[in-house]
Amino acid sequence: MNKNAQKYYKTIYHTFPEHTHEEKSYLHKLKKFIERYDQLHPEATYEYYLEEFGEPQEVVSSYYIHIDHSLIIEKMKVKRLIKIATILLVTSFLSFMLWISYIRYIEFQSQTNLYTETTIQEENP
Repeated sequence: MNKNAQKYYKTIYHTFPEHTHEEKSYLHKLKKFIERYDQLHPEATYEYYLEEFGEPQEVVSSYYIHIDHSLIIEKMKVKRLIKIATILLVTSFLSFMLWISYIRYIEFQSQTNLYTETTIQEENP
């Protein structure tokens, strides 16, 4: 692929918000298509790719328009579960560390004398 075709493909690649199996498959097919097109039109500029195939944002949005909506909903559910699990895991970890710190603090307090008593006696002459 020439530089313009690579630049066009990389722009599309980086525009995708996710790179799951379905997106990677689509991007692989798109790359093959751009490579074949590049072989037929080696003099094509980046602007020519934009005119011929459309803006990268349009390519990505058309992909999401044409895929099964149940896949998108399933991905959203999985993301939500991952977020909830992460929040619970981090909260549990922080609570555990706070509890360990409190236990160690209590042990430290019981092992050390923070107050010392000094008695001063006067001598009688």
